[in-house]
Amino acid sequence: MNEPRHAATPPSRLSRAALAGVLAALAILAARDLVKLNAGVSWHRMIDLSVFYCAGSAAAGGADPYASEPVRACEHAFNSGGQWDDPHFAMLVPQPPYDILGFELLPRVGPLAAKRLAAVAITAAVVATALALADLGIPLWAALAALALSDWFVSVFNGQIYAFPLACAALAAACLHRGRDAAAGVFAALCTIEPQLGAAIACGVLLLMPRARLALLATAAAMFFAGAAALGPHAWIEWATRVIPLEARAEAQFWPQYSLTSVAAAVGVPVPVALALGTASSVAILVVALYLAAKLIRRYGRPEFAVLVPAAFAPLGGTFVHLAAIAAAVPLALTLPSLSRQSASRADWRLAAIAVLLAIPWLFAQSMKPLFFSSLLAAVVVVWQLRVAPRPAAGICVATAALLYALALHTPPPLTVAAFASASSSALHLDSTQFDPWREAAKVPTWTGLIALLAAALWMARRPAEAEASS
Repeated sequence: MNEPRHAATPPSRLSRAALAGVLAALAILAARDLVKLNAGVSWHRMIDLSVFYCAGSAAAGGADPYASEPVRACEHAFNSGGQWDDPHFAMLVPQPPYDILGFELLPRVGPLAAKRLAAVAITAAVVATALALADLGIPLWAALAALALSDWFVSVFNGQIYAFPLACAALAAACLHRGRDAAAGVFAALCTIEPQLGAAIACGVLLLMPRARLALLATAAAMFFAGAAALGPHAWIEWATRVIPLEARAEAQFWPQYSLTSVAAAVGVPVPVALALGTASSVAILVVALYLAAKLIRRYGRPEFAVLVPAAFAPLGGTFVHLAAIAAAVPLALTLPSLSRQSASRADWRLAAIAVLLAIPWLFAQSMKPLFFSSLLAAVVVVWQLRVAPRPAAGICVATAALLYALALHTPPPLTVAAFASASSSALHLDSTQFDPWREAAKVPTWTGLIALLAAALWMARRPAEAEASS
């Protein structure tokens, strides 16, 4: 995946002016369209935040945060419209007990202030992630552009907490890069506030970074006992034996899912079998990721791969994978082009194209047409900052615009309230009669980016050192 070396030539004044004009025009158009979204771009929605808010409220009042009541009543006071028109509908929190401790702070400030506080905290986490990636040698503007939609917008729109473990992962990688292994162990343990991502990262650091093990285990133990002390030991049993299995079953046929389980269920595989396939894939991909991380560490002398590789492939396969989790692959997707530039003046355009695929939340861009120029702006900034040669850079941007436009032309109709049902798990279920192939088509660019990233990382790990030196 390496291109012939060419002598670096400084861009002409004309090309710099043209690029500045394109960036300025896209920024103006993106800002105009984002203003049109109004509630969609700020803290006015944040539906998932009600789950955390109400679980924290229940725990603060001495109730079980994993039970339907009083969580259901709290959520209906927090939200209105859509599925909330069903008085029996509720979503239960799937987070581990130590997360609930943090959620207890939200009810103290009230719903509106909690939304604003969450928006500010998510923004700070995304900026921290970009700064940590810049410490790894990734251009800051490339990191900000790639995270702006995949991490910030998705997290703020839905009120999710993925931005925080992603920030911890980036900080852990930066600490490993600087030889601060103990601090990396602490941040790796903190990543488990989202267990699907954090477990893979913790395994990578635990197995591959011996000097970080003690700090990681100590932090994990402290988090475990803090959760048990606050909610009682039974909370851990309830979470592991009831909440997680119910969450996995509920998400198996929920349309925004990116998991292997959801794909299998969508094509008619029985849900129990689909869940078994998703679980097996998680284990298999983790083994591959750990092997790949070890190879890349030896190949490039970059210990941060112990974090970046497991994080990148945690969203590949699995039983339930939310759109916000895809941003965990962005740091590795930005790192590989930087490595390919170590011996050449230009980054490999194919690696940059993978970063663009993962930087755009295609499912959102399909249903929210005002995201067109924001997505295109992110693509332009990424290929520009990664120093892709002009012709392939233009090709990537044109292809991105064409794909965005094609998906926006085929926006499925909104799901009706009848598409959601309250089951014993009190979670979302998709009515299979409302399955739409165009919704699945919008996931293909993301799946393609994840699979291509895995292939690229395997190729770079196996490439002989002399091949890079002579390229």
